Amino acid sequence: MKNGLWLLTGNMVYAISQWLILVVLSKFFTKDELGSYFFALAIVAPLALLFSLKLPNLVVVLEESLVGQKSIFFCRFLLSLILIFCSYIIYFLFFNENTNISILISVLIYKILEQNDDVIAAYFQKCFLFKNIFILKLWRSIIYLIFIFLCCLLFNNIENILIISTFGYSVFWILRNRRFIQFSSLSKEKKYLIHYFKSGYYLALSSSISSLSVSGVRLYIGYVLGNSVLAIYGVISYTLTIFSIVVAALGQYFLPLFVKDKNNFKKFKYHLVKSQIFMLFIGLLCVLISFFAGDFLLGLFYGSDYGSYGLYLCLIFIANIFKSSSALMGTAVTAKNIYNFQLKFTIISLILTLILVPIFVLKFNILGAFLALVAVAFFEWLLYIFFFKQLMRDFIDENL
Repeated sequence: MKNGLWLLTGNMVYAISQWLILVVLSKFFTKDELGSYFFALAIVAPLALLFSLKLPNLVVVLEESLVGQKSIFFCRFLLSLILIFCSYIIYFLFFNENTNISILISVLIYKILEQNDDVIAAYFQKCFLFKNIFILKLWRSIIYLIFIFLCCLLFNNIENILIISTFGYSVFWILRNRRFIQFSSLSKEKKYLIHYFKSGYYLALSSSISSLSVSGVRLYIGYVLGNSVLAIYGVISYTLTIFSIVVAALGQYFLPLFVKDKNNFKKFKYHLVKSQIFMLFIGLLCVLISFFAGDFLLGLFYGSDYGSYGLYLCLIFIANIFKSSSALMGTAVTAKNIYNFQLKFTIISLILTLILVPIFVLKFNILGAFLALVAVAFFEWLLYIFFFKQLMRDFIDENL
């Protein structure tokens, strides 16, 4: 339980710092300017997950001989180059009028450093050094937030603020983590790269499609309704990201336990039920707070322009409960080395999102986007429930 608290605290600190960045930017800039930042996030997020290959999960799950630091970080470096290239291509082809290239570069650099941190954290996780993960996330959270805040006091242009803050944070990151910056050759690491690709492809593609369901809604709203409306949707829907970070902490804590007891039905089921109870408690608490005080809290933190959308906040937390329950079930199944089911479910979820969001938005405007997210999250949760019931039956049959 102590290890779980280190993880949860670290992830909460990170989540709060990212939220505070939005609060600071909303105080200094217009909804249209903030919307351009969300647009850049929406472009990068699904691509970053696609080219993550879920390396942190592989570090924990795969055998020690397959996850040497030099091989993993070389793979991370190559994937980062591909991420940059693909992000630029998509930006210049489709969205160069919706956000600024400086904002996109800032988001890209920070995301790449964040993914490297996640790999470092995975080695700590593998050795149950959860306090080290907390310290890593604490530094990452505080330093970048400080850079953003100071730049907001010194400059009045959101592009300059983000690029200068990101550059400053990059220098700090390199100085702190220079021992993890390792180089190798493609020919030497080829066999490991192929293994990582085969092991992480389904998980990464599944996560990317799941992210695309969220980011795609943002891109659609920004493209159709404008960046000002996107800013409203973005600050509220960001709770999906914050909540997923908290759930990720639960997943990080329970994944080694799932792996350890993957052949013990009673213990495996116990860990699963325990993780779901923790998640449900946090989720229901958030729903109650948003229902009774949503308008007040949004107005307090983001300003009067955002203070009448408490209903949307409540809806997003309801969607969070279903998505988070599904994510924890997915983590449990991953521990049993079953990967491809998530890809099928997320493709179905993406298709459903592509169908429902335009219909709901056209009928209910921005409210429709939140209603569509709840409907899609609930349907995806039902898929996980049916799949997991079958898996448990197979688990019981194997142990009879």
